[in-house]
Amino acid sequence: MILANGISKVRGIFFKKLFELTYATKVQGKKRKTWIPLNVKYYLSKRLVTLELCEQGKGSRMKRKIISIFIVCLVALFPQCLSGGLADSSTHSGAQPTDWWSMFHHDLSHEGYSTSKAPLTNQTLWNYTTGGFVNDPVVVDGVLFIGSYDYKVYALNITDGSLLWTYATGGYVDTSPTVVNGIVFVNSNDNKTYALNATNGAIIWNYTTGRRLDSSPAVSGGVVFVGSADHNIYALNSINGVLIWNYTASGGVMLSSPAVTNNILFIGAGRRLYALNATDGALIWNFTIQRPVESSPAIFGGTVFVGSLDQNVYAINASTGALVWNYTTGGYVESGPCIYDGTVFAGSADHNVYALNAKSGSLTWKYKTGDIVASSPVVAEGVVFVGSLDNKIYALNAKNGALIWSYTTGGVVVSSPAIVDGVVYLGSWDHKVYAFGSVSNSRLSTNSNLLVPALIIGFIAVCSCILLVFLIKRKRRGKLTDSIFGKIKKVK
Repeated sequence: MILANGISKVRGIFFKKLFELTYATKVQGKKRKTWIPLNVKYYLSKRLVTLELCEQGKGSRMKRKIISIFIVCLVALFPQCLSGGLADSSTHSGAQPTDWWSMFHHDLSHEGYSTSKAPLTNQTLWNYTTGGFVNDPVVVDGVLFIGSYDYKVYALNITDGSLLWTYATGGYVDTSPTVVNGIVFVNSNDNKTYALNATNGAIIWNYTTGRRLDSSPAVSGGVVFVGSADHNIYALNSINGVLIWNYTASGGVMLSSPAVTNNILFIGAGRRLYALNATDGALIWNFTIQRPVESSPAIFGGTVFVGSLDQNVYAINASTGALVWNYTTGGYVESGPCIYDGTVFAGSADHNVYALNAKSGSLTWKYKTGDIVASSPVVAEGVVFVGSLDNKIYALNAKNGALIWSYTTGGVVVSSPAIVDGVVYLGSWDHKVYAFGSVSNSRLSTNSNLLVPALIIGFIAVCSCILLVFLIKRKRRGKLTDSIFGKIKKVK
């Protein structure tokens, strides 16, 4: 049976080729005619009809398959195309939220963690030179805000670092601004807290304390919390700057920035860590430490983490103020801890960055830089970013402390970085603000969501071309078949 089918196929191919040769001889205009017996003519005509019908059937089925695949792919990918386009437009319109860095250490708990991507190279996108030392930037709605020792607050476009506006205070500004509801709250060494319009830098109000302000403000529930060197913690109305309450800490000068969670305010002052009721300033508890607390507290999982000049990192129960654990480094800890994936990261004056187990305080790893680490670390996408007095910013693997990259600026780096949309922003004492990241991750490039619609459009174009070519060939083949049958009739 198999042999018979094989012979039949070979015979069919032979007769088809024979007819093509005969037809080609006539078409080429040669005078001689190829003689074909009558019975062969009849069989050839019948065989050609059979072959042509089979080919037409296969072509139709193939055409249906191609169209079906085209429609299925289009239906499957269209929602992605639509969502990609919407995502691109909503990112810039604010409909789809970006993980902005609106205050010191990212949020009111000072966890120092961002859901943003992390730049894996030290590529510099841009830098901007101010008139003095610069420390901690914040980034909101495409604008970077930072204070400088030249007595000014700067607003820069994060796309290219261009200047949008400046505001001159009466003293140097060495802490992070806080941006909430279109208002920039910033503390200055002239003893004042300022509220500025985030769009144009216009003054809204200011409040004068008894001494300089060396910590960043926290804003929660319409209240601005400020720690002053006059030993007081102030709660101000965020709209008009009116005093709501103040608490006098017996511990001493406040260099620590307040953190707020569950309506409890945490701040270090002198040799104590305080927990106050955020509504009325009533004392909940305080924890005494051997040396001053200049580190800013971070809260996670019901525990407050803070460093001290006594060389320790402390974990304290947020509800009761009881000690959970402490870890002794080789130098004072001015750096504010950050928390990520069950690990506490902090810098020390012994030049090391420490990674400690958040539950037990045991050492996971440490990385040695070239000088004191006063910068407060931050984390994104499993990468720890921290500055050092050796003029460098470091990117370290959060799991094992391995160096991913570093960059040397022109001055010491005590700044706590800010991370937004895959870009790390940092201030240095070389008077510059830096933006590190790849062009593909930053807002300098087209939104990556546009790639999906582009690929789908390309796919549709290719499929359309294939269908067009296929239909043209089928049409030409139909004309050729008509001509062939006309020749067969003439031969008959």
